[in-house]
Amino acid sequence: MKKTIRILATSLFLLTITGTTFSQDMRFGFRLGVTNNFVTYTVEEEGYDAKYEGSNVGFYAAGVANIQLSEHFALQPNLVVGLKGGGFGAIYGSITKINIVAIDVPINALYTSNGFFIGGGPNFSYGLSGKLKPNLEGEKVDIFDDSEEGAGDLALKRFDIGANLLVGYTLPNGLTFSAHFTPGLANIYAPDADNVKARTKTFGFSVGYLFGGKGK
Repeated sequence: MKKTIRILATSLFLLTITGTTFSQDMRFGFRLGVTNNFVTYTVEEEGYDAKYEGSNVGFYAAGVANIQLSEHFALQPNLVVGLKGGGFGAIYGSITKINIVAIDVPINALYTSNGFFIGGGPNFSYGLSGKLKPNLEGEKVDIFDDSEEGAGDLALKRFDIGANLLVGYTLPNGLTFSAHFTPGLANIYAPDADNVKARTKTFGFSVGYLFGGKGK
């Protein structure tokens, strides 16, 4: 896990350094936000299809590097730590909750004009820790453990790849407001089953600050 964190952090650093070779107009900032997170399990069998989707509310903090490559084009890598997961009704006879702490690296290519920005890009996510509460025995277990003692047939993989769509506005003083939608594109269902898939998606809003103002 520590190795993965180092890789993600190094990737963000290298992206930032690369941006400086194209432009000196680079600013740093941060974002604090709230998210509505979803985990969806789909089951496809002959004569039987089912979909189970649960949601929860989470919070996140992000470091931002805004690299203005031209008058109307910017590259914005982020390093995000936040809460994800979902809440399901009566899967094991009671409310089942999945709570995940994840680190995300969205890399957004943005169109910018007079403080307005819109764009998107890939998102790489890694689950630092995750709990399923309760399991069949009513205990809190590791959502990334697909053994019978762990999350069993609800277990998820730690690594996810998705897309990120971002829109927002930066005031002249650097205060930033934004909204994003991040659907997971990979099947993160951990057990070996061809007929079951699990995916995530997140809607979020944030307030942040960009040091040095809004730029171009």
